[in-house]
This record gives sequence, C-alpha cells and structure tokens, in this order.
Amino acid sequence: MLFRSYGEIMLDASQKFHNPEYLTRATAAFRQAITLSPGKVGPHIGLGLCLSQAGNLTGAIAEIRKARELYPRSNYVASIAKLLAKRERG
Repeated sequence: MLFRSYGEIMLDASQKFHNPEYLTRATAAFRQAITLSPGKVGPHIGLGLCLSQAGNLTGAIAEIRKARELYPRSNYVASIAKLLAKRERG
C-alpha cells in the first residue's frame, strides 16, 4: 500500500508540475507495489496511467488488461480501457 500511495502522489505531482522525474518515481513505485502484491488492481491501474503518460501505449494497455482480469466488474477500469483504446486508434 505504501508504494501504491507514493506512486499516486508522484503521478499526481508529475501531472501538476510536468516534471518527468516525478513520473519516473511513480512508475518505479507502482512496479514495486506490483512486485509485492501482484493481485492488487490499483498498482496495475497506476502503472498503466504512468506508461500512458510516458507515451508507452502498448505497456499501458497491457497493465489495464491485467487490471480488468483482476477486477472485471470495475467501471473505472473499463473507462480507462476505453480511453486507451480510443487513443490507440488515433
């Protein structure tokens, strides 16, 4: 939970301050959270958002797919998946 929370703080900071270092830290935190708790949905969503923001759409989609596998009933995850699919189509 600690790594996920830190990741969320850094992701938010990267969006507010447009500082790539915050995005790097957020990505690392979400990866660590996934390593520690691979069955948790939140870190996969967070990592997917980080990867999307970094321009890695393929990686972002893969993480959101994993989140959908873990929590298929989530409207939030479904919404993110739709947005990424739309972005992928251009």
